This record gives sequence, C-alpha cells and structure tokens, in this order.
Amino acid sequence: MKNELRNGEGAYQLQHTGIANSGWSFGQLQWDLSSGNEYAKPLFKKILEGARNTKNKLLFSKKEATDLFKATIANASLSAPQRKKIDQALGSQYGRTCIDKQYSASLDKNINKINHIVEMVANPVDKSYLLQPLPKLFLFDYNNQYDISPNGAMERYLKGENAGWRFGQKQGDFDLVDLFKFFFSTKYFSDHPHDPIRRINNIWEVAKAHDIAPKLTEEDRQGIRTLYEKKISPLLTKFDTPVKRSYLDTFQQNTFLSALQQNPTTEPSIVLRSLTFAPGTNQAEDIETQPKIDRSLALSNSYENETSPFSMPEQNNIGVLINAMASFSNQQASQSGPSMLHTTFYPTPAITIASVTLV
Repeated sequence: MKNELRNGEGAYQLQHTGIANSGWSFGQLQWDLSSGNEYAKPLFKKILEGARNTKNKLLFSKKEATDLFKATIANASLSAPQRKKIDQALGSQYGRTCIDKQYSASLDKNINKINHIVEMVANPVDKSYLLQPLPKLFLFDYNNQYDISPNGAMERYLKGENAGWRFGQKQGDFDLVDLFKFFFSTKYFSDHPHDPIRRINNIWEVAKAHDIAPKLTEEDRQGIRTLYEKKISPLLTKFDTPVKRSYLDTFQQNTFLSALQQNPTTEPSIVLRSLTFAPGTNQAEDIETQPKIDRSLALSNSYENETSPFSMPEQNNIGVLINAMASFSNQQASQSGPSMLHTTFYPTPAITIASVTLV
C-alpha cells in the first residue's frame, strides 16, 4: 500500500499522480479509473450510486452519480467541491466496506497470479530464487503497477527467454540484479527514475521489518553498482529535488553499500566521477567515470553539482572537479552516515587525479 499511497494513507480518497497516461485512482492498490482495470470502474460507480451520509440519505442523485462517474473515468478536471463530495462517498461506511472487500479479493487474486507465474519457470535454480519472499514482493508490486500479461516481456524474462530489445535476456542464475535490470529498463524508469527507486526502497523497508531482506554478497554489490552506473548515472539530472535525491541515497544504502556492513571484512573500492568544465564557465560539459583508484573508500554518491564552486581561469583549457562521498566499512561510519571527501580542483588540460583526502 505504501508504494501506491501517501505513506500508506488515502485509500478512501480520489488521487491523481499528475503523470501522463495515469488517471484518477482510489483504493489501497490505487485502481486507475482511466485504465482497463476490471475492478475500478464498476466499483467506483457502485459507490457513487450507493453511498449515504450520516442521515442515511444518498449522497448523489442518479444523474449526479452518472455525470461524476463519466467525468472521472475520462480523467477530466474536477472542482474542489466535486472532489470533496466524491471523497465523502469513498470514505463513507458503504464506500469503505466496498473498497476493503475488493482489496482483499484483489490481494488473493494477485498473489495467486504471481505464484502461477513463478511456477511456470522451468529452471529449478531460478524458480527456487523467485519463490523467496523478497522477489515475490517485487513481482507483486510490478504487477500492480503494470500488470504482468501472459507471454509478455516480464513473463518471458522470468522464464529466461529474450524479452525484446528493451529488456533483453537474463544471464546466468536469476538474482536481484536481474530484477533491478528489468525494472530499470522500462520506459517509465527512463522518464521518472525517482519513482521506481522510491518503490524499491519501500519494498526493502518492508523486507527488513519482516527479516526477509537478503544478505548481499560481494558479487551482488558489484552487480548492483555496475547496474547503477549503466542505468541510473545517465539519469542523475532527473533527481533534481532533495526528496528525489534522498530516494537515491536510500537505495544505495540498502543495496550496494549495505553489503559493506554485512561483510565488514570486504575491502571496498571507490569510483570517482569527473566533471569537465569549459573555459571561464561553471557548466559541466562532460561526465566521465574514473577507474577504481582507492581501495580504502567506497562510493556512496556520485554527488554531481551542475555548477562549479570554483572560478575557471581563462588561460586554462579545461578543469576537473572531483566529487565523491565515502562510507567506511565499520560500525561507526554506518551510524554517523557517509563522510564527504575533500573536493580537489585540477586546472589542467588533461584529467589528472593526484589524490583524494578525507575531511
């Protein structure tokens, strides 16, 4: 529910994400009234026609209910009084009873659907992995958002088949990296990367609360870091608010950085990102990933600024601003959070990394 609602609240109110192709929605699973969801429209119409106020009088006449139903499913703009009255219907005793009953039925149906999809996976190793609680949580959430269609991309991907040019085919035994790779290959991720990251964080939070979060191996950590560089790093400019950046920080801590806490003997490494600036400007022209150069530090955040805090001397051709965040593989660092590295400026014609020092 937390992925669909505002911190798990608002099931009995009309919601709208404001994102293209999404319409008005309601309920714990946010049934979209503009989609082909089999429950949404009949249930919404039933509530509008049957909801009563505290004096046991119908909230809407037949015509009012019909007009509001048509406007809402057409994704039309609704006035504040209209929304208030619709919310009153959804939050009425009748509305809550209808929504809760459908929510329970939907949960059972979707759980059975995910179990059926996993059972179709022929590879015994892959099936064993996908039957674990965390992968099933991810699949349930994906199905609720996109609906896993028979022989569709996700189903073929889980079976080890080629899922098309966007998703490709998983390699080796199925693991968490394969799931993330699929999620990060959707068009929605390309357009709104912060929201799938937010959803993953919420699922991870639930997994930790129920002690089903996986113990990440060094191989897992490296795989997620590599995927981060390929899929997320090119989209960092879209994490353009403090809230969106906080989703990214949480994702890093939960996945490839949490492995350092789970495996304290592992020697971490760092990947630095370089920002190249044009002469006399503060605007980054190019971003280049540096090789691992220091085994005593671990990447926590690419921490890329759009503007440089330095003034570029006109006589220099280019300059490089190196920024990084470090997280130590010990208990003290995990309690205090990441430590910022000193920012070093090199006004040279070529990218030259001399040192990175802690402050």
